[in-house]
Amino acid sequence: MYVDSHCHLFFHNFDEDRDEVIRRALDGGVKYML
Repeated sequence: MYVDSHCHLFFHNFDEDRDEVIRRALDGGVKYML
């Protein structure tokens, strides 16, 4: 299990592909993103 404790998914850089970034993290074993 992995925890990404510094992901800043609220940044505008992720506006276009936020869902894809989250999906890839979950597929890679990340369980929590803070």
